[in-house]
Amino acid sequence: MEEEHSMEEKHSKKTEDRRMAWKGYEGLAEGYQGRWQTEDRTQIYVSNHGDDGWDGSEGRPVRSIEKAAMLARAAVREDGRGVTVNLAEGTYYLEQPLVFTPEDSGTARQPVVYRGCGNAVISGGRRIYPRWEQVSGGIYRTAMEKGQSFDQFFVNGKKKILARYPNYDESVRYFQGYSADCLSRERTGRYADPRGGYIHAMHQALWGDMHYRVTGRAEDGQLEYEGGWQNNRPSEMHREIRFIENIFEELDSPEEWYYDGREGYLYYYPPQGEDMARSVYEVAGLKNLLTLQGTAGEPVRYLVFSGIGFRHAGRTFLEEMEPVFRSDWCIYRGGAVFLEGTEHISFLDCEILEVGGNGITISRYNRDVLIRGCEIADAGANAILMAGDAGAVRSPLFGYESVHEEGPRDTAPGPAAADYPADCRVEGNLLCRNGRVEKQSAGVSLTACEEIEIVHNTIWDVPRAGINICDGTWGGHVIEKNAVFHTVRETQDHGAFNSWGRDRYWDYRYDRMEETLRRNPDMPLLDAVKTVIIRDNVFECANGWDIDLDDGSSNYLIRGNLCLRGGIKNREGVYRRVVNNMMLHNTFHPHVWFEDSRDVFERNIIFRPYADIGLKGWGESFDHNLLYGEGDGRTAGELREKSGMDSHSLCAGFRFRCGEGEGIRILEEDILDRLGIEQLKVQDCGVTDLRLKAKAPSVFDMLREGGTEGPVAETAWDDAGMLLKPLRGLEEMSATGMYEEKGLLVIRISGESKWRRRGFRERDVILEVDGQEAGSPERWAELSCAEPGRAVVWREQGPRILSWSD
Repeated sequence: MEEEHSMEEKHSKKTEDRRMAWKGYEGLAEGYQGRWQTEDRTQIYVSNHGDDGWDGSEGRPVRSIEKAAMLARAAVREDGRGVTVNLAEGTYYLEQPLVFTPEDSGTARQPVVYRGCGNAVISGGRRIYPRWEQVSGGIYRTAMEKGQSFDQFFVNGKKKILARYPNYDESVRYFQGYSADCLSRERTGRYADPRGGYIHAMHQALWGDMHYRVTGRAEDGQLEYEGGWQNNRPSEMHREIRFIENIFEELDSPEEWYYDGREGYLYYYPPQGEDMARSVYEVAGLKNLLTLQGTAGEPVRYLVFSGIGFRHAGRTFLEEMEPVFRSDWCIYRGGAVFLEGTEHISFLDCEILEVGGNGITISRYNRDVLIRGCEIADAGANAILMAGDAGAVRSPLFGYESVHEEGPRDTAPGPAAADYPADCRVEGNLLCRNGRVEKQSAGVSLTACEEIEIVHNTIWDVPRAGINICDGTWGGHVIEKNAVFHTVRETQDHGAFNSWGRDRYWDYRYDRMEETLRRNPDMPLLDAVKTVIIRDNVFECANGWDIDLDDGSSNYLIRGNLCLRGGIKNREGVYRRVVNNMMLHNTFHPHVWFEDSRDVFERNIIFRPYADIGLKGWGESFDHNLLYGEGDGRTAGELREKSGMDSHSLCAGFRFRCGEGEGIRILEEDILDRLGIEQLKVQDCGVTDLRLKAKAPSVFDMLREGGTEGPVAETAWDDAGMLLKPLRGLEEMSATGMYEEKGLLVIRISGESKWRRRGFRERDVILEVDGQEAGSPERWAELSCAEPGRAVVWREQGPRILSWSD
């Protein structure tokens, strides 16, 4: 326990020093808004009723933010005073993105502040004034200029639905509507001209999705399309979970719309009762609204954006994507708000709503960025993406099966260059319903970053992770006091918190990776240099694990967290300390650990015995854990039998009380005292600002919903020294990398077994024997006696063929 607290104290001291530095520059202390309006600062005013020929005073405001930025730049240059740009209430439509460069910088004592007064919104859209005419049924149209570029349409501030099949249904888990027949010739044959349509499909293993643009129709009537580059571990389209949109013939439901750019008409099917004569109509096309562009050598510095709304940015799912090293993800390095080459930039109490891609992207070199008190909702992709440059990573690899056959060329620890985000803080934000278009996304996603603090955020209702760390580079993050729930709702095999560590030491071929670690046991720490601390959070995951440390994730301290549904999973990796957590209705899932992982699992509360899969060893220590069950403190024999440790762990029934404002509390404190377990400190997780708190549901509602049970165990059987069972459940799929419940899982093979001589290995999934599926004991017995024989097995994330003649 002393080691964990010492580690946390060191991080806490650095965190407090950084907070004081933020408060140290004028404008971020308590009462900052009043200071921004003092007489010693230049005040510039912007209004939709202003004129860019005026001087920007309160009585003569300018009309555009671009003009205000020019005046602010001149004021800083001429007298060095601080500047506050006051945006009056209203919507400021952009013809092109706002771009700030190093010339727009403020100073530590006098930051340049852009401040919304009332409901001030920066929009990437534009107003349109249609003249509707009814064309058929409930469908209306208006003439527009041909060849315009927009893919979002809003009526009275509400985003409408691009014509699609099947129709939008909020209650449907995937895509809010999907159908296997959306690409059938019977359906697509009705389309007069499908060019420009979009196909959205889930990955076969539900690891995100892919997107395609329809380019035409082949001679056989099938649609032709391009795309599918959005996933770093691509697959064919899911056979069932897919839909098609932007097709005129599918305009058949209220709220749907379609723009025919070739003919110059906008079509719309209004809901019953909508006043079309008085409604406000807007279209969105700009993908980026605000860019801060500098370099490590000459950054943009000391700008503050406060109380401003950002809306109406276009979708980005068909933009150029880049692979995130060997993680599962590809990213679009852009967003409604984009920062690159900055220091001491702050976004305070802003709103980013219904933008088509990432909300905020912090790219390459950035230091001391603060995002606090913001609401980012209904973004098409990530709410917040922080992504370093590949050039900062030593010996980077791209793609899951990429390997250094001779070992990495560069074996120095840490980053190779400064082009990555560091020392940034994401605090007190409400991040919800993000990933509305791109499912391989998160509330907060990090790649190639260092010492990022993610504190007191509420993240909920997302298709995949709430918080995702794509690689081990370079750690030092502190993730605390967050409420992360209703996650992994449209995907699976993931976590409310998810990470990968496919760094220099990692190899998809487990045996080679194991040998690398035998020769150099600390090699994972070349990239995972600093410990990631995950403490005092509440997590919940619908289709995976509440905390999922996946492939290779190393150097973590996981302490004091409440897991509401999926428990905690640690796959292969080293130096993970999991202490004093509670896994309600679930347990700890150690998967395919190395023989000497140096992992620790102590003083945790679990509700079922460990769900281990394919371990070579049980780490450094398992002990002083509490298993919920019958009794008042008996020895937890079930745990000791599994781990070979747990000599002080106990099993006991206990009661707990939970609720908003009090967190969760075990009533039988005597049993906790015997084990040295501390009560969890999660009563104030999530946003604390009353304005945002009123918009978020309580995470403790999840406690009243109860938990999910694990997969039903099935009987294994032995065939000449090879122990087999049908592959079942998310755990076994995750451990083997299979995309569906299919085939026979090889649990163990004795050294003398004929099956080992024939090339089979532990954790193989046998899919076929002699061209026929072998999914049951009876079918295996019938097929496996063939000599010579041929089998297809799933191994190391792909199919392999085995042949034998003995």
